[in-house]
This record gives sequence, structure tokens and C-alpha cells, in this order.
Amino acid sequence: MSKALIEYALYLPNWKFEEGDTERLEREAEKVYAQDFDVNMMDHVFCPNCFTPITRRPLERERSRSNKLAHYSHIPRYQHVPCVRRTPPAQGELFPNEEAAREAIVRGDLIVFSGFSDEPQVADALALPYAHGQIEDPQGPEAAVAIRRHLGDGFYVPGRHRTVLSICRNFDQNLEKYYQFPGQQQPSKLSSQLRDLLDVREEDAEKRLYFGEIKNVVIHRHTTVVWLREGRWIKDFALPASREQHAKRGIREDSVGSFVIFWGQVFGYGIGYCTRPSWGEYAVLPPQYNEHIRQLRALRAEELRVNRM
Repeated sequence: MSKALIEYALYLPNWKFEEGDTERLEREAEKVYAQDFDVNMMDHVFCPNCFTPITRRPLERERSRSNKLAHYSHIPRYQHVPCVRRTPPAQGELFPNEEAAREAIVRGDLIVFSGFSDEPQVADALALPYAHGQIEDPQGPEAAVAIRRHLGDGFYVPGRHRTVLSICRNFDQNLEKYYQFPGQQQPSKLSSQLRDLLDVREEDAEKRLYFGEIKNVVIHRHTTVVWLREGRWIKDFALPASREQHAKRGIREDSVGSFVIFWGQVFGYGIGYCTRPSWGEYAVLPPQYNEHIRQLRALRAEELRVNRM
């Protein structure tokens, strides 16, 4: 079972795609998830990305005849309107040429990381707070990054050194955007790349994007160890760093319950595991997006349950 491409709809009566103000739609519309949809909302729900009218399938039942959970879907009439939340083409054909990829970058639908930024290059970083005391990071210099196609050839597009913090900003919108991180051959949706630490079973030398919930913060004289909630297959998971680095990332003793997103490898650490991300490779997720992580976690659990049936 795959994740719904349209996670929620924008519900606003008396708004029309052909003549409506999209800023008004984003400002005034109510977010309605498929499980909360009412048939009376029909003709008044819209895609949060392309703003075209959408429908719920099935319209009233909670599951389709093939046992698929109810979800939102685009209406064929608006097929000509580009949208990253449509059913994607085969892997390797998402961006068939350089022009299509560059256009997606300009629209903000494709984000290419050429690397992760080091310490922020600003004169007074502490004067630039962002959610929980985290600091804003300037984008790094542009660099050419290859996108490989399914036939083995490829092309180059501009990428930048960025930070995980940039992912956390507007996280709900970023989940459906396409990201390509260092070492990857092709971009894929952020929602499909995020791995739950609760599912980690062993060491992994390949760098990946993870999320975990802070269970405890232990501050020592020079270092701070952030302990993340462990899963059924591991006992402990630590994220150690200098006191200064964690403090600049907004991690304090009262950060318990917050979610951390990080890019890194999984190493053995005593009887448990750990990761040691650099400055730009981790960030605390602003609390308004915690529910999105919980929904993603629940969806993965449901996928595992269905796959075992």
C-alpha cells in the first residue's frame, strides 16, 4: 500500500478554480483529510498544490473494493494542469530532460542538494533565531549535480549546499516535493525517503534521511547527548554533539517529545546505535508539524500490516 499522493484537500465553498484567487484559497480554506471528508463537500475540495478540483475515491466508503483506503484523486478534466501530486510516471522518467528538471527547480517542485552546509557563515548567528532557537542558514554556492535516467544516461542540473533545516520549514508542503540528496542518482518524494528510527534493525553505512522522537537530553560539560526513542529491534539510539552545536539547533533539556530529522549513517554505540550528523545534517522539526510525522508513522505501520496479510 502506497502513501496517498494528495494527503489532504483544501475545502472552501463558493470558490472556483477558473476564476478564484489562489491566495484566498490557501488563506481561508480548511484542510480536510480523506477520512474526514463528507459527501456534501463534493465540488468544493481542491488540490493543495495545483488548486484544481479533486474528488474522493471511493466517495463514501472507507475502503475501495480492492481494500485500498479512501484517498483523494485528480479529476481527468484538469489533466493538462501540471502537479507533482499526480500519479508519477515510471522511475527515471519523472524529469525526462534537463529543461523539465530546471523548470521543476524554478517552481520549487524539485530540490537538489549538492551537499550539506557547515556552520552558518553569518557574522552573528545567534541573532537569527528560527523556531526553538534554531538558526537560519544561507544557501551555499551552486554546483552541478547529475540526474540519471532509467536508460543509464543523464544530465546536469544546479544544486546547492543546503541544510536539513530547510526541509523542516513548510514541512507539510515539502513532503510531496521531489528531493535528490548527495549520492543519489534520481530524485524522489521526501515523504518516501523519510525513515522512522523505530524501524531501524542494524547498522547502515549508507546515508539516509531519518526522523526520531527525543526521549531524553543529557548535557555534559562539553557535549550533549540526545537520546531518541528506541524501536522494538534496538535498545538505545544516541545523537551526540558538542553542547554549542546542539544549543544552536534549539535542543535543550525541555526538548523531550520534539522530533529530529537527520541525514546520516547508523553506527553501533555501546549496546545501541547512534549517528553523528554535521551541522547542516540535522534539525528539530517545528512542533506544528508533529502531527504530519505521526501520520507518516501510522501510515508506515499500516503498510507493514497489510503487506503481512
